Amino acid sequence: MTDNIDKYNKGNATVKNGADGQKSDKTDNLENNIEDNERKMVDVIIPTYRPAKEFGELLHRLEKQEYRPNRILVMNTGKEYWNSEWENYPLLEVHHLDQKDFDHGGTRKRAAELSTADIMVFMTQDALPADRKMIGNLVRAVSRNFLLLLLLLLYQLSLPVL
Repeated sequence: MTDNIDKYNKGNATVKNGADGQKSDKTDNLENNIEDNERKMVDVIIPTYRPAKEFGELLHRLEKQEYRPNRILVMNTGKEYWNSEWENYPLLEVHHLDQKDFDHGGTRKRAAELSTADIMVFMTQDALPADRKMIGNLVRAVSRNFLLLLLLLLYQLSLPVL
C-alpha cells in the first residue's frame, strides 16, 4: 500500500529544453518555490475514531508531502483501537480521548489550541492526498488570498448586526 505514494506523483518531470530538444530534469518542488521568509509552519489535525489500516497510508502520504507539515496532530477516540506502530512516524503527535469527551467541534478546537503553526489543515481519517503537492497548494492558496480574507473579515465585522 505504501508504494502508492511513489506511483501517484514523483514531483519530477522531464521537459524539453530549448530548440535543440535536449531533455533536462526539472524539479517541481513547492517547498523550494516558497522563500524561507514566506515559509509557513503547518500542522495537520485529524480527529480519529477506530482508524483502519488505511490510516497508515494517510500518515505515509502526509510525511511524503513536498511541503512537509510541522506536525500531524491526531485526536484519537478510543485508545484500545489505536495501532501503536503508527507512532513510528516522526511527525505524529497523538492525543487519546475517551468517547465521552469527543464532540466534532470541541475536539477540533482542542487540537487547534495545541497547535503553534501558522496554518492548520483539518482532515478526516479517511481522506488520502492525491499527490505530494496537497499541503503546498493549500499553503500557496492561503498565502495568496490572506489579504483578501482579512479584508472580507474586516468588512463582515463592520456590518451592522440584523
